[in-house]
Amino acid sequence: MSPTVLSSDANGMRLRVNLPAVQFVEEFEGGKAWTKLVLPNQGSSGTPGKPGVPVSSSTIAIPDGATLKVTSTDVDSYTVDGVELFPVQPEPVDQAPPLTPTPNFFKPPFAEPPFTFDPRAYATDALVPPGPLHGRPPRPRLV
Repeated sequence: MSPTVLSSDANGMRLRVNLPAVQFVEEFEGGKAWTKLVLPNQGSSGTPGKPGVPVSSSTIAIPDGATLKVTSTDVDSYTVDGVELFPVQPEPVDQAPPLTPTPNFFKPPFAEPPFTFDPRAYATDALVPPGPLHGRPPRPRLV
């Protein structure tokens, strides 16, 4: 993702955000074929088991006391039929150190959680995510 400042003054700021082309990758899991959407150097976020839509984010500073309003002026979209998105999966977790004195160098360093699928999330026509973009100011921290 590459945001470019188009204009900035006391009344606001306009940005242009160019996203890389999404890639379609075939995944086989849970006894079926899925399509995983991938943006280079980005991940998918969401609840494990729900459709995995790639997410791209940036942090942009706003002055204290300013309000944040995010709108999109140009959105391109299209529908691809016959594609079932690969669900978001739980992140692998570190394994406990081996109990034997000889480590197993062929064993992966992270434990893979079981495949997760939420059929209710796929039984709706709701948009995921509900909108093309959003923003929020940071939460104040107590010191």
